[in-house]
Amino acid sequence: MLETDKFSAEYLPNFTKQVNNWLGDMIESGHIRALSNGSLKRGKAAGSSAQPEAGSYELGERFLMLLLKHPEIHAVESLDRDLSELVTRTGRRHYQIKANHKAVAYARSLVSKNEALCQLFSTKLAGNIQDAILWLDEHERQHADFAAEPWRVRLITIPTFHTHAFLIQRARNGDPDATSGSYVYVISAPEWLHELPRGTLLSSREFLMGFAGAKPIIGIPAGTSVVNTSPIKEQTIMGKKKGAKAEQPVSNQSGLGPPILASLIYPYIKSSDGLAGEEGHRATLGGPPEGVDPVFVVFTYPVTPQSMKKDITGT
Repeated sequence: MLETDKFSAEYLPNFTKQVNNWLGDMIESGHIRALSNGSLKRGKAAGSSAQPEAGSYELGERFLMLLLKHPEIHAVESLDRDLSELVTRTGRRHYQIKANHKAVAYARSLVSKNEALCQLFSTKLAGNIQDAILWLDEHERQHADFAAEPWRVRLITIPTFHTHAFLIQRARNGDPDATSGSYVYVISAPEWLHELPRGTLLSSREFLMGFAGAKPIIGIPAGTSVVNTSPIKEQTIMGKKKGAKAEQPVSNQSGLGPPILASLIYPYIKSSDGLAGEEGHRATLGGPPEGVDPVFVVFTYPVTPQSMKKDITGT
């Protein structure tokens, strides 16, 4: 049976109030369609047969959030490990927000701050998560052996690859952090991650292999030496080919040494289908956004703070 982490419902009234305070702005700006009753309901209690009020928003499913760093490195070094061993908790919980049973937005809370609201977005991610939930529910109905076991579902975010996935952990003996036999279901990922399977349950190994050889969207791959300038040259050549302005890196005579990062800077392009959240705008640093050329190449250098020569004590 699939379930999510338990939490205290005593914080829901205040969380609902906080979300309602921001829903009005999102409706006014057109990011969420206005309903006859524009207030958020807390949703039905677990096991209740009550249906949400027609024409109102409601809180839907909620998932504890996890962070996965450097999947491209784990694809080389950690293929024998369960994904639950490689993720860390973010301290946040994700809430789906629905209108007439359809996910239209999502909110995030700070778990340690009594579920205080920290994010509210209307992007495609809400719909992608709903589609993934429906797929898991159908899989559970069709596979009795799978449904007979207890599973805990959590939401993984991988910012460096703009990827989200469900981690489905075996909850044996009531253990909330079981570290073996987990499955992964990809919710959303860039199209260029061709080796990452979609639409099926993956083992930890299969999931990590989808990032083998892939380069993070932002920054340079983890473990790259600061003296290894091949990524710098690669980014510079790529930028110049596309017409970006790129001054030569500062000479070593400056004492700065070789640059540790070359960033391609793209024109800011706001999308038409969401706020400036995780999927609400096109990438502007690190790219490349599809079909958009960079306008600058920026070099980043390590800087060693200079010691203070003047004695300023007593001044």
